[in-house]
Amino acid sequence: MNNSTKKTIAFVAILVLVVIGLFTLGKSGNPPPNQSATISQIPIDGSAPDFNLKSLSGETYSLSQYKDQNPVLLEFFAVWCPHCQIQAKVTKQVADSNFEAGLVTIGINSSPFGRFYTTGSNASVTENDIKWFLEQFDAHEPLLVDNGSVGQLYDLQGFPMLVLVNKEGKIAWSQSGEVSASALQAEIDKVLQ
Repeated sequence: MNNSTKKTIAFVAILVLVVIGLFTLGKSGNPPPNQSATISQIPIDGSAPDFNLKSLSGETYSLSQYKDQNPVLLEFFAVWCPHCQIQAKVTKQVADSNFEAGLVTIGINSSPFGRFYTTGSNASVTENDIKWFLEQFDAHEPLLVDNGSVGQLYDLQGFPMLVLVNKEGKIAWSQSGEVSASALQAEIDKVLQ
């Protein structure tokens, strides 16, 4: 075997191992990489789809209840998602500092899987998983549970996904992935003006 043939065989072997590794990683239930630059396909300045979802306390929330009153920040998350766990603290900090200015912040769990999904469990998300997320990561309330239909209405592209809705019920901004407190505050400032 000449040198060129050996290099080709080695390249093909490495490529096969990479493909097998990626396939195995995808099947294991590990979360996707951070998608910090992904912009959702939902139309900016379009009407935000309404929803009716229940909180842990059983209270029903809808987006329309805030129309013409408050801007709303929606945070779509999954309890198992490490990026969501990081974002929860950032979002709570920003939500708390804008509460008196009228910003309403609503978290929506949009994954059917519970907190052990990253370790290979396909168990459904439970109320205990949501409580765990709330307590463990100092998330804001309310946290609502979506069966996936609201995530589809908002063209959920990855976790976490933040959607900012102005007082008129129009989508002002949306982004999937972790967002810094300063970047999030800059977008919120625009709708609070």
